[in-house]
Amino acid sequence: MSVTGFSHLSVQVRDIDKVLPFYRDLLGLTVSIDRQKEFSAPDREGRRVHFRRREVYLRWENRWGASYVVLGQHFDREQEGSATPLQGIGFDHVAFMVDDVRATVDRARQLGFEVITGPSENDGPANAHPGAATVRTALFWDPEGNVVQVDQWLEEGEA
Repeated sequence: MSVTGFSHLSVQVRDIDKVLPFYRDLLGLTVSIDRQKEFSAPDREGRRVHFRRREVYLRWENRWGASYVVLGQHFDREQEGSATPLQGIGFDHVAFMVDDVRATVDRARQLGFEVITGPSENDGPANAHPGAATVRTALFWDPEGNVVQVDQWLEEGEA
């Protein structure tokens, strides 16, 4: 048994309508499903808890089995917690491959989203690639304070 790919990322938010433009308009993800759903699930103490929420599914590929992002907003309870800071314990950021990091940074500024850092170039080992390839990268905060990174593999030697 082994991992064969990445299924999805679930991001719980306080206001989908505020967060959706970041993932749709900036990153270019396409809404494939926008629905309200009711379900129940166990909490940490094993009690069944009923939920009513809105779910927006976003994809970068429209094919069966492709990875996706889900934004979720609960209607019947206040969302608890806050985003994990960069380098904090837990999942501290998510990274997407894009075709042009510089254009993504420019678009983020036009749309009013905050750029944390970049664009900057890193070597392959900084992005889990043992070769000498170069990666251009930038980091942003989404409207909920989650850190989102974009990466672009460059031709070897291009900076």
